[in-house]
Amino acid sequence: MQDRYVEPQIPRQERQLLEASPLHRITDGQLLKAVSCTGFLERFRPETEQLEPEYRPIVNAHTEGYEMVREGHIQDRDGQEYGVRYARDLDNIGLTIHHADGTPIVHLKLRDREFDGTLEATSPHYLQTIGGVAEENIPYRSRFLGGTNWYYSGERDVPPHKSVEFSIVSSDPTKRLDSRLGMKGEALWVPAERLARFIDDPFAFIPFNNPTPSALNEWYTMWWQVANRGLRGKSIPFPGQTSENGFRGFFKHTVAEVSQLIGDLGYTHLSGVPTWQYVWSLNLANGFFPDHSDHHEQALSFFTALDEMQLPHPGRKRRESDRRVGHLDQKDPLRSWLAVLPFAMNAQPDFVPHLAIAPELSQGFDTIYQTMHAHLGQPDGSVRSYPLNPANNLWHSKEV
Repeated sequence: MQDRYVEPQIPRQERQLLEASPLHRITDGQLLKAVSCTGFLERFRPETEQLEPEYRPIVNAHTEGYEMVREGHIQDRDGQEYGVRYARDLDNIGLTIHHADGTPIVHLKLRDREFDGTLEATSPHYLQTIGGVAEENIPYRSRFLGGTNWYYSGERDVPPHKSVEFSIVSSDPTKRLDSRLGMKGEALWVPAERLARFIDDPFAFIPFNNPTPSALNEWYTMWWQVANRGLRGKSIPFPGQTSENGFRGFFKHTVAEVSQLIGDLGYTHLSGVPTWQYVWSLNLANGFFPDHSDHHEQALSFFTALDEMQLPHPGRKRRESDRRVGHLDQKDPLRSWLAVLPFAMNAQPDFVPHLAIAPELSQGFDTIYQTMHAHLGQPDGSVRSYPLNPANNLWHSKEV
């Protein structure tokens, strides 16, 4: 394993305008140690990591910004090789261990929040697509944020502390969802590979910009493929998962390691945006607190309202009094899938879905869709949802 700090040589014409975050004092070896929880070490051999000798500049095709990357491979304890990628830009440092097709197994990214609330915190693609910033008005600094893959330039993004945002992924490579789903064959209503990508990021499949009937019906069909199984009492993944299980102890280990690293650099808080309901709950259970009390109250109010909603129960015997969402176990992934549904409904609130599956299979969906509309519908026709959107990041922070 090569562990040394390399000053990022980001290409720029006016170097004096651009100063890299203190996060760059964290070495590649320290990033690898930060993800090396008990479960990770049971599967991988960190000492087998082999990397390119130097970082090299690239343009991230997705964010349209420059970043520096250093790649290589690492072996698991069976001798299987996986890809390794370290990436750095002005604000971000990160590590990804991935399959040959790029699917992440382990991912850790740290992002300095110093510029949050200004245009200089967001990469070009997201300034244009979310912020509506014209090409000629994109700040020079933003072009060197290749790793910043979201919008952080809203007024409510200004951090109340000296903070670092973290984002993580933990997926056991022996239990890939696409492989497990592929074994189900004709039992699925949608192609296994596409369903696996949907589970990984259901938001990305919502056709906000072009909510055609076919696109909406496809989204609802994939959502129902997952939720229907959960309603029948069978195991389902959480949204955002790429395998059936993560690594044992990953969250607590990584949070503790990262907290120590950034605390030594003078940061006071570790921050995150809980995309899913289970992450929201996980954060609160591990010492994170909301940055904004009004956002927190909106989330609590939404979850309380969702808990009162009645569920259909195909294949699962329930007493009538037990059919509320609130009677689901707090760790049940179905809770997060139910919380995702209103986002898709708001893409076209007056749309009536027609799933291309047998009527007896879609009956439960029709019931839950109508119940959601009736229970969470707003006077303007929209559906009440978890208070997270591109212009309103929901921040949690933990003192380090």
